[in-house]
Amino acid sequence: MNKDNSRLEIMVLGFLITILTVALMAVAYTDMKSNKATQAKLDALASETDAIHSRIDAIEEHTEKHNAENGEIVQTLIENINDVKTNLNDEVEKLNDEIKRVEESKKKKKEEQQAQAVAYTASVSYEGGSGYNHPFRSQGTTNDGNYDYTWYSQRVLPGGGLNIPGRHVDEDGFVRDENGNLCIAARDLDKGTEIDTPFGKAVVYDYCPNGNLDIYTDW
Repeated sequence: MNKDNSRLEIMVLGFLITILTVALMAVAYTDMKSNKATQAKLDALASETDAIHSRIDAIEEHTEKHNAENGEIVQTLIENINDVKTNLNDEVEKLNDEIKRVEESKKKKKEEQQAQAVAYTASVSYEGGSGYNHPFRSQGTTNDGNYDYTWYSQRVLPGGGLNIPGRHVDEDGFVRDENGNLCIAARDLDKGTEIDTPFGKAVVYDYCPNGNLDIYTDW
């Protein structure tokens, strides 16, 4: 009885082992099939990943090339802008130099005129002014039917700045130019106009606000 039981137990254990082996084989086969499907999916995913990486590399290469081209364009634009700025600065510098030159020229001319005025004022003998006894001095005004004349003393306005070539004072105290013309100021006559006056020919050298003609004198 013990032998039979032992044999039966061995048979059962062997059967159980067989069943377990088959089950394990089935599980292994199932796992193997599952692993193959998973591996196939992994392979497909890897292939897609490789394709994506290739696309990314292509995009990066295109972007680098595009940036390089744009960089060259931008650099060219910057260089052109710098050239324009340089040229503009040069022109501004030239303009400033020209303005400076003109201002210095005007200043020099003004200084020369002032020096001429001082020299002329110093050369005029004001001490003899009181000795001029021309009737016009006491009359103060006269009329020749065309104009009213008054006199204006260069003692009030030496007028060295006036452009009167050869300016001098005659024996009667009248201021005359290099041609012996009287020097007058007028409102309604242009500078340089020549007219005949009761005291001789005159040339307009200055402007006066009144309607009469001012004759420059030294009294």
